[in-house]
Amino acid sequence: LSSRALITYILLILPFSVMAKTVVLGAMEYPPYYGRELKNFGPLIEIVVESYRHSGYEVEIVFLPFARAMYLSKAGEIDGVVGPWYSKKRAESLFYSMPMIDNRMVFFKRKGESISYEDFSDLKQQGYRLGSVHGYMLPTGLLESGITIYQVTREEQLLKILRGKRVDLVVLDKGAAQYALKQPGLSGVESNVEWMEPTLERTPQYLVISKKTAQAAEKLNAFNLGYKSLIENGVVNKILSDHGLPPQ
Repeated sequence: LSSRALITYILLILPFSVMAKTVVLGAMEYPPYYGRELKNFGPLIEIVVESYRHSGYEVEIVFLPFARAMYLSKAGEIDGVVGPWYSKKRAESLFYSMPMIDNRMVFFKRKGESISYEDFSDLKQQGYRLGSVHGYMLPTGLLESGITIYQVTREEQLLKILRGKRVDLVVLDKGAAQYALKQPGLSGVESNVEWMEPTLERTPQYLVISKKTAQAAEKLNAFNLGYKSLIENGVVNKILSDHGLPPQ
């Protein structure tokens, strides 16, 4: 199958009336922000859909692994991706929307253990072992400190190896970690780990549109105009509240 045929096969079409214009957007599984099993595919996708609806567009969502979605978007085979963080490298091939929901990056540690540090280099000097999810853009300065960072593919795995003492600290989005800890597969983990203050970094999620897609600037502007309207009308915070997330 070609990439396009594969996309068509797994396409999930959000249920509303047919409109003249359509955008096809990739998304991965990243609850509580977006995911196949979440109400309306999660708050971030609901915000994107409502923003585009306001501007006269229909949205088609394709759930794919993040790296695959980004590859197809950069190649112009789908219009864009929901949720990436900003980077200069990505901006070479993608247009970025207005910022949307923030990810709040924090350290999680085992309960009952006291960890203090001045900076990331201090953590290295103290011999702490860190863990992260492959593909996460880490807080500024963490990689530069030279500390060893073990990487896994899912938040759930990371929290399990923290409890199992294979690492001492893990870097996670607080909301994603709290959601993961409530899932049946992590029974017993929630009572053994906790998040630390202060927040390491607040990083907004964006909608990105491929520079290779047809009418790319028009598609980006349509989203931004609709999103501004949703903010002004209080719809964004209502959607977040409906999904149990704090207002922006």
